[in-house]
Amino acid sequence: MKHKNKDYNLWLTKAPASVRSKLRSYKPEKIDERFGIPISFGTAGMRGRMGLGTSAINHFTLGAASYAYGKWLKKKYGSAVKTKGVLIAHDNRDNYKLFTKTVATVLSAQGIKVRFFKGNKLQPTPLLSYAIQKLGFIGGVNITASHNPPTDNGFKVYNADGKQLDTRDTKQIKKEMNNIKDIFNIKTNNKNCGYINNDIIKSYIKDVFSIAFNRTQDRSDLRIIFTPQHGTALPIATKLMDKMKVTYKVVEEQADEDPLFSKTVSPNPENHEAFALAKKYGDKFKADILFSTDPDADRFGVVVRHKDKWVHIDGNMLPVIQLEWKLRKLNELDRLPNNSFMVRSVVTSSMGDKVAKKFDVRVFESLTGFKHIINDVIREEKNNKELIFAYEESFGSVIKSFTKDKDSFQALVQVIEIVHDLKHEGRTLVDAYDSLSKQYGYHGYEQLQIRFEGNNGSAQIKKVLEKYKATKVGVLFGGLKVKEVRDFSKGYKNLPKEDFVTLVMGENSVTFRPSGTEPILRIYMYSFGKTKIEATKRLKKIKKEVLENDPSKQDKKISKKVK
Repeated sequence: MKHKNKDYNLWLTKAPASVRSKLRSYKPEKIDERFGIPISFGTAGMRGRMGLGTSAINHFTLGAASYAYGKWLKKKYGSAVKTKGVLIAHDNRDNYKLFTKTVATVLSAQGIKVRFFKGNKLQPTPLLSYAIQKLGFIGGVNITASHNPPTDNGFKVYNADGKQLDTRDTKQIKKEMNNIKDIFNIKTNNKNCGYINNDIIKSYIKDVFSIAFNRTQDRSDLRIIFTPQHGTALPIATKLMDKMKVTYKVVEEQADEDPLFSKTVSPNPENHEAFALAKKYGDKFKADILFSTDPDADRFGVVVRHKDKWVHIDGNMLPVIQLEWKLRKLNELDRLPNNSFMVRSVVTSSMGDKVAKKFDVRVFESLTGFKHIINDVIREEKNNKELIFAYEESFGSVIKSFTKDKDSFQALVQVIEIVHDLKHEGRTLVDAYDSLSKQYGYHGYEQLQIRFEGNNGSAQIKKVLEKYKATKVGVLFGGLKVKEVRDFSKGYKNLPKEDFVTLVMGENSVTFRPSGTEPILRIYMYSFGKTKIEATKRLKKIKKEVLENDPSKQDKKISKKVK
């Protein structure tokens, strides 16, 4: 008897016998889950739960994505695919051997040159971005789900600039995927596969270290705890900390390449629980600061000892401190260029804009995701402008554009310098941010996420968005008058269209934005006040309004900070 789900029936007919046997054991709810909305590209690649089905990451869906990516590369770069080719990387996640082999052999069968890092060892996202540019590849693939749970894996794709593909490009790839008649018999071979040597890693470390203003200073009095969350960062991070001459200790339980993430509650440094073990190490070794990267090492998280308590520095606080510190340093050294710029995402605090304005640095706003942020960087650098800093609130930044994706290692080097300077002033990152708040005002921030389960999750999220898009200018939201409704699906400034909405109440705002990789609605709430108390009160009122009006009535906090 045929099932109502056409994709499930197709797999039962055409998939290999071993796969068909497993599919027959699926209960109706599992069929709906695995053969619901087809896996697709989001903010940062294609991510999902590993398993069988069109809605999951598996050998067949990755084979289809690789084939479609190969067709896109050949259309865009022509014969260069044979000589320049594609570089493949992966993190510590399960099935990386199968998945990297799938990608490589599918591309190879299309006549595309394919290279792995030596020994196909795991490597971080920023190194992949750097190597694509430095070695002249025309593309790249990373098998990673970034900070997602261990059940997930993913497929990040890059162009010759070393940046993730734009939405218009991934739409073309998805269209090619949909045109594949038989995903179970895509041609493969390994004729065009090979390896690069490790010289590129040395080159990358050299360039990252060059970010430091003082590359000879002894910082051994600075005590650091570092955790790679079982991921890719450890070899490069330790080499850089050695070069920065700090005293550090690695969280040993989270140092191995464990695909199950057995010794961490969360591999995402945005989440406070990711630092649970690091805090124990920090107490034992009397550390000044704790650092964490996520598994593919694009995100960078910081917890600092302040007045003998561990304080989390969130993704809006740290970039502003970094930005102001760099600008002040350049200004003191009379090296601040008069054609400089910075970029931040539209869901990131505007506090950095005020800092930039003080130093006559131009500010650009970008859509969320480094594939968008880097477009601004590339455009302005082509016009001979100089990048000061590019960042977004989700713990990601770039200081120098030799990496065109979020780069935790660049942040590591710069933050070490900042923290060491502050220590010698008898201050911490908390003190530094408090000082900036006194100058530029107090900025409150909280992010909520609401998960919509089931196949109609997208429709539910759409319903919420449409409700807030219909908000009238002049009405009160959280006791504050709405002065502007920014419907990004209709366009805002010169940004590409994307389906989310921001309500602006002066320097206060709330943004409703669907996740690009999960059935989640993210809600970014910002408040402003001349005092911390004022900012806190406004943030509470905005949050109360959000929760009272949201149909799901769910409150799942990611982070909560008022500065």
